Amino acid sequence: MSLIYLIGMPGAGKSYWAQEVSRQYAIPVVDMDECLEHQEGNTIAAIFEQYGAIGFREKERNVLARIAADNPNAVVACGGGTPCYFNNMDLMLQSGTVIYLRVSIETLIDHLQHEVHLRPMLAGKKDVQAFLTDLLAERAPFYERAHHILNADKVSIANFTQILHHV
Repeated sequence: MSLIYLIGMPGAGKSYWAQEVSRQYAIPVVDMDECLEHQEGNTIAAIFEQYGAIGFREKERNVLARIAADNPNAVVACGGGTPCYFNNMDLMLQSGTVIYLRVSIETLIDHLQHEVHLRPMLAGKKDVQAFLTDLLAERAPFYERAHHILNADKVSIANFTQILHHV
């Protein structure tokens, strides 16, 4: 086994599936948001507010590089924007298996409706559906570079088993 990166929109289920894959294969989970919060001693929202979008993405890039260097065997729940900045997607593609959890806008809204206060990018958005639709359109070209694309609305552990038996 090697590094398994789970990518996709916020609310796609990356953290959930990272835990499930970890249980199934007895490999460690690395949650990028938790690593960044631990490193900075603050929440993702506070880090974003303190350093702005670019500063946040630079810190995120550094966390990703450290994860890739220090964890030869783990499932990594990436931040939703991680693949879209710097050379992050190239690093992930070279250092592990990248799995994109593709999800519908309707499912995202359902998953995120009670978490708006926890998601800095959604704060103050009047039309969350339009915002998420535009964000997905921006990020999809990065996400679709993944080694594997799974429909997150219908994914099961069997999908991961099939992928990981070929890694």
